[in-house]
Amino acid sequence: MLDIQPNVGVAGLTFGASLDEVQQRWGKPISTAQNRSGETVFAYPDIQLTFDDAGLAEVGVAPQADPVADGARPLSSKADFERLVRDDGQAQQVFGFIVLETLGLTITGVHDGDTEQLALTAFRTGRWARLRDQMTPFQISQS
Repeated sequence: MLDIQPNVGVAGLTFGASLDEVQQRWGKPISTAQNRSGETVFAYPDIQLTFDDAGLAEVGVAPQADPVADGARPLSSKADFERLVRDDGQAQQVFGFIVLETLGLTITGVHDGDTEQLALTAFRTGRWARLRDQMTPFQISQS
């Protein structure tokens, strides 16, 4: 189980943590790369950590890591996914992602049944703000 604290961090890491702080806590990553935005990405088994100029910005999680956010397992339970959508209160969709900005989560693969795309990302407040004008409201009935 990978514990996600919405808007705070993941498994003892807080958003804004430095590369060194993460390595001290989680050890050396399996690999390190740069994404298209030039941000550093650390890969660990079933988890990717993305760092921008302000430190840890987002944590991408595969279903195998068994992510639990606010007591819910949204990648393995559609009911839990739907509860998080309701709890967020302002769910949006963009590029196939359901963005729960209030909770600081994106989820994909659950709402459309595309299990090949199952993933959850926890992100620092404001991380998805630049895409707001491209987002459309998401309703549970669409799932």
